Amino acid sequence: MADITINSVDSFPLAAFESCSSLKRLAIEDIATVDLQSTFEHTSTKPQLEHLSIRRFSLAFSQILDWLLRNDSPDITQLRSVDFQTMNSEDVNRLPLLLQQCSNSLTDLVIDPGNAYHTLFNLIDGTIASSPEMCHLSLSNLHRLNSLTIRTRIWLSQEFWVSSTGEETIEARNLLSPLQWIANIVQTLPEYSPLHHLALRIHFRGDQAALSRVDWNTLVQAVTSDRLKGLKSVELWVPHHDDRERKSGVIRVLEILQHDRHLSRLIEKGLLVIKEECDMTRRFAKASL
Repeated sequence: MADITINSVDSFPLAAFESCSSLKRLAIEDIATVDLQSTFEHTSTKPQLEHLSIRRFSLAFSQILDWLLRNDSPDITQLRSVDFQTMNSEDVNRLPLLLQQCSNSLTDLVIDPGNAYHTLFNLIDGTIASSPEMCHLSLSNLHRLNSLTIRTRIWLSQEFWVSSTGEETIEARNLLSPLQWIANIVQTLPEYSPLHHLALRIHFRGDQAALSRVDWNTLVQAVTSDRLKGLKSVELWVPHHDDRERKSGVIRVLEILQHDRHLSRLIEKGLLVIKEECDMTRRFAKASL
């Protein structure tokens, strides 16, 4: 078998993959626990993975990563594409161990870092309420990477105080954004990086006033820096699940993005395309720019 997907099978014995000498593509999704103890007869030739995906909140992420780094696991030095959805900052900070193993072959990286690296902006007084955790992820050794996709989210968090008379007052109004973290990660790419395609898939949750306060300047500066002279296209995807969600929010978000003064610079250069994406059908429709 060259292509295997394991979905929602807890306590799956990872050692079973070690006997699949033809395995090239492995996807592990929705798994909370794995079995690292089971033993299987090893083949004379180790599987040589080319594509790896660990997604949809796999709680066993760190265990799977430890297994992949073992000497008796499938060979990951020839990985060409990797797709990760991590659970927390500890998972993200362990990724360099794996990326180092495939640094000479990896061309396509997809990552969802979860919510660990969001900057929290206080929209009431205009201050930064908290900065993201320290991130040890670096792409500096990925000299063949030509496509990078980041899945993430920007959302509004509000807290209300209710008086004894039942009157509601907004006590906190915070915008959580990963854009500073994304800019930092992009800046870790090697000098004269071969990266030519950057895609951001961002779920937006919040009202128009909040989303209009999102500051794209840091990210725009990062993608237009000399380090990324080879960048040919930036895609900003706005996902939605159905037509109701599209009509109630996505169209408004697209309008805000299209008229943002920083993003407009990239649009005018022909570098940025803003699109909407239906998660349920994977149908894509280009936004009218």
